[in-house]
Amino acid sequence: MGLLSFKGERPSQSDALVAKNYCTEEELSALNSVVSAYLEFAEMQARRRIPMYMSDWIDTLDGFLKLSKHEILTHAGKISAKTAELKAKDEYKKFKALNLEDVSKVEKDYIKALEDMEMKLLGESKEK
Repeated sequence: MGLLSFKGERPSQSDALVAKNYCTEEELSALNSVVSAYLEFAEMQARRRIPMYMSDWIDTLDGFLKLSKHEILTHAGKISAKTAELKAKDEYKKFKALNLEDVSKVEKDYIKALEDMEMKLLGESKEK
């Protein structure tokens, strides 16, 4: 499945839907550094009572990324969030099927109830 980070002994479906859970330790450290620097800047601006608008934050983040020699995305990517979510759910179902013998009857019933609810919700959304 490719997950590198999750809570507990086994990953949950919600873990599979979080992109940063696929990052290596080094990638997470770099991400945390950029976020920390960005938040420090934001706090400094707030203390100086300098108003910042969304376009200012976008420009500032791009500046931080350029300064630290990170790539800046210039497009939304090729895969939609919905497609990525469906892929992650599909991969998680495959993972669970391979590990189903490790799951208790209560967990199996819970998984089936979730799948039934998901199918019901998908059916309702297609009707609209």
